Amino acid sequence: MQVRTQSGRGMVGCLFGALIMVFAIVTGIRVIPVKTKVMELKRFAETQAEQASLPQHSDAYIVDQIFNKARALQLPLDKEAIRVRRDMGTCYVDYSLTVRLNIPLFKYDWKIEEHIERPLF
Repeated sequence: MQVRTQSGRGMVGCLFGALIMVFAIVTGIRVIPVKTKVMELKRFAETQAEQASLPQHSDAYIVDQIFNKARALQLPLDKEAIRVRRDMGTCYVDYSLTVRLNIPLFKYDWKIEEHIERPLF
């Protein structure tokens, strides 16, 4: 039994593992809210594309609704980056934005390009 001679040998590995865990937790805290906002904007844009056949839903109205939702979610979406078009029974909604993620030790520009295609009824 050499238990006493082995004490303290695993400290560096334990500290390294703890640092990795802290980095992962902080990264998750900063990335997950942005990811949920982007997914909420996508779901909203899909809903707007599905309702495009309603009389009051013109292309300009859909652009305004998506832009206002992005502003409410505090996402950096320009109105000029949203494109809505229709053809032969299909509504297309395209938009692109870049979200800056401040992850510990570096900054990451997350480029998002969405293409939504829904049939008009």
